[in-house]
Amino acid sequence: MSYKYRLNFLSPTYSTPLNDLELVQLGRIYCDETTVFENHYHKNWYEFTFVTDGKGTIYTNNTPIEVKKGDIYLSYVYDIHKIKSDKTSPLKYDYFAFFPTNSELAERLHNITMNFPSAKDRLFKDDRLFPLISSAIKEIDNINNPLTLSLLNSIFMQVLIYSVKDFEDNKVSSTSLTKNNILCTQIMDYISLNLYNIDSLTELSKIFSYSYNYLSYVFKKTTFLTLMDYYNMIRLEEAKNLIKKEKLNVKEVAERLNYSTPYSFSKAFKNRYKISPMQYKKVHQ
Repeated sequence: MSYKYRLNFLSPTYSTPLNDLELVQLGRIYCDETTVFENHYHKNWYEFTFVTDGKGTIYTNNTPIEVKKGDIYLSYVYDIHKIKSDKTSPLKYDYFAFFPTNSELAERLHNITMNFPSAKDRLFKDDRLFPLISSAIKEIDNINNPLTLSLLNSIFMQVLIYSVKDFEDNKVSSTSLTKNNILCTQIMDYISLNLYNIDSLTELSKIFSYSYNYLSYVFKKTTFLTLMDYYNMIRLEEAKNLIKKEKLNVKEVAERLNYSTPYSFSKAFKNRYKISPMQYKKVHQ
């Protein structure tokens, strides 16, 4: 695997402010037959994947979507995201992650998440976008130049306007929007936005006026994840940010994320990442 260009690939918590959006990540990746980017949590950013060659699988909240050359995939805020390259035809792709600061753009994107909630609804094609994102990537070396920032803003707005129109003009094939899709999107939003304040997932019953058993059933049927699995994945991804970015110790992270004890947090962390929080902290000091 090689990175021809990259910006903020390892630190998505840092962003570059432009006029209409915050640029979180931008780059180009050439995978090999073994490349797998394991599950990672998107906070408040969207991400485009532009497949320039080869084949692979994009997983959104554990739902696999096969992609090939010419495909574009849009990941939403709060998604749990994974990419796996094909072994015989390794994946090559450009990526662009951002969150909108332009209010109209933010509203349009939010409407897309509501109208196209299924993972398979995010896949589309638009040949106009590939040369645009390629030209943006080539400007990475000049990212500190104010003129470059203006140019990037213009390029990204073209990409976003074309993409929004693709969805709104029904060029993207959509499954029928169901009440369950909407409910699950609302649940994921609530968990992500209230991560530090949730004492028990049973609180969701009061928030959404359904029994917890019903919410669990709908969530598992729609997303293929249990509510607890989703909550734990997001909590542990946030734990990595707290350790790496805010330099918190194990006890502080456990308290911040409402684990019963530092031991229970450490055990959950090691079970998921095969490394203890203390070892992870040493690696990222």
